[in-house]
Amino acid sequence: MVDLHPTAFFNMYKHRMLKLHSRFAKCILRFSQVLESLPDALRYLYWDDYPFKSLPLSFTGENLVELKLQYSKVERLWEGVQKLEKLKVIDLSFSSQLIEIPNLSQAPNIESVTLRLCERLREVPSYFHDLEKLTSLDLEDCSSLEVVSALPRNIIEVNLTCCTSLKSLPRNISVFKSLRRLELSGCLDFDYMNFREILEFLEGLE
Repeated sequence: MVDLHPTAFFNMYKHRMLKLHSRFAKCILRFSQVLESLPDALRYLYWDDYPFKSLPLSFTGENLVELKLQYSKVERLWEGVQKLEKLKVIDLSFSSQLIEIPNLSQAPNIESVTLRLCERLREVPSYFHDLEKLTSLDLEDCSSLEVVSALPRNIIEVNLTCCTSLKSLPRNISVFKSLRRLELSGCLDFDYMNFREILEFLEGLE
């Protein structure tokens, strides 16, 4: 076990990549207090079992291209809106305490959002309609998810497998010309009869 100080990354201001894979590692990282900083120059942040409820308040994330925090303890990744013009990939899968999808309204280049088994998520926010470069959305096993408010027209694949509380999808999804995969198996609460256009669309995909 390795004890790290809350300012462990304070002087790493030029680092562009940080990888911490502790889930299956022999060496376990432990912080005695909340992490105070991360390098603002980071472009790639991969940290399995990230142990905090959010990213440090001082971290802007403006240079991030990929952010992967699987099995994290995150509840809210950050407060408010972050300018994330370079961000393309975010993966917070298996973060069972995650309360809401991080605000990505200022991430115009986001391509892939993966949030598998984030069991407390309830809604995909309406601004997703404006994420024109988003092509992949994976919310498999998000068992509390009830509403997908909006999706961008250029989306290619949407995985909602076993979203057992899902009740609503955007009705215009049936006219999305780019969509190639829409997974709804195991969505026990979804009323297909009230979304007949989606049912017909699914049959067309097959």
